[in-house]
Amino acid sequence: MDEFYLHFIWQYQLFDKSLLKTTDGEKITIIKPGFPHQDSGPDFLECKIKVGQITWNGKIEIHVKASDWLLHRHNEDAAYDDVILHVVWHHDHEVKRRDGSIIPVLELKSRLDQYSYQNYRNLVGGLDEIPCTPFLDKIPAVILHQMMDRALVQRMESKTDRVFEILRQTKGDWNETAYRLLARNFGFKINEQPFEMLSRFVPYRIIRKHYLQPHQVEALLFGMGGFLEESFRDPYGVMIRQEFHYLMRKYLLPSKAMIRAQWKFLRLRPANFPTIRISQFANLLAFRQNFFTIFKDEEDLPAIIQLFRVRQTQYWTTHYLFDKKSSGKVSAMGKTAAETIVLNTVVPLLMAYAKYSDQQIYFDKAMSLLEKMSSEKNKIINLWAKRNIQSKNAFESQGLMGLFYQYCNPKRCLACGVGLSVVNNSQ
Repeated sequence: MDEFYLHFIWQYQLFDKSLLKTTDGEKITIIKPGFPHQDSGPDFLECKIKVGQITWNGKIEIHVKASDWLLHRHNEDAAYDDVILHVVWHHDHEVKRRDGSIIPVLELKSRLDQYSYQNYRNLVGGLDEIPCTPFLDKIPAVILHQMMDRALVQRMESKTDRVFEILRQTKGDWNETAYRLLARNFGFKINEQPFEMLSRFVPYRIIRKHYLQPHQVEALLFGMGGFLEESFRDPYGVMIRQEFHYLMRKYLLPSKAMIRAQWKFLRLRPANFPTIRISQFANLLAFRQNFFTIFKDEEDLPAIIQLFRVRQTQYWTTHYLFDKKSSGKVSAMGKTAAETIVLNTVVPLLMAYAKYSDQQIYFDKAMSLLEKMSSEKNKIINLWAKRNIQSKNAFESQGLMGLFYQYCNPKRCLACGVGLSVVNNSQ
């Protein structure tokens, strides 16, 4: 038996409640089981029960064994003085509050459905990456899709939390926020941190002053990114380095911001090298302004995707690194990469703005973009596909990814509708 399962049993009252009595033989009536409490202190708050002829309001603590009360030293903690019931699987010790009063105990050992508990153990004790794999073909499709929708919303809420954190840092500047989030996502996971750092060192207010001047934007980004600390042979590298030193003095930028070692090249295809992505980002910034307004107002998904299918500047079509010519021509950003940026930048921004402005239209637009975009193709989606769970668009693939990371991977089966269906299946 484990405590998490007992929490679940108590929260949903999934035990035999006939002729409930304390271990001392007093009748128990559960009027209100209370609300689960995740922080320190008793497990359930705002509970209401009747023991004998007395009605009690207070908190409930749950343990596998009653003696765990002493093991956890609750008898010395004032936070447990108003516990009105100790719910345990096995009663092995009498426990008291700090004032010496005995706490009523409800033992559940003989009141639990052992079949359900065994289903639960099969779920959390298995080695499969998706614990409910053996049961998936028996789960009604509506339950799985309800959980996918729920996981999608939770995943998107996590992404919007990041937007609001950046908005707080930029003091409510939505264009600066969009710029920083866009920069982060140009890093494509492996370089997202240095890209986000770079956007803080080169604020959007400076970038905007170099509209239609891509080489100047490149100079700012490569310079502050730590790529221009050495001398170059190529005329373009020499020019960019000189331009950066001029702009650094003009804007009083720090001479030491980032170093090249912060950028990751290992195990990346050359088309994904940070040098190529920085050049593409610079080209985008030089020929577009007010990104947040564009994201907010543009209705056509292909137009938004095309916005990010940006080419790097001329030098970087034949180079991967300064002074090192590539063996082949480097192409523009692909459609899949562009969709990834839409997914991780435009959608969260729209959802955050919907919440900020209390305008449902932007939430609906974000959901519409997800439904129109292609399903992602990655390790997690492949895991589901091997179990005959397919996703036909980004809405569903994000739901499946959320389901995996928020429930399957940490084995939070009792918090998942699919897991609950398995546990409660008594057939």
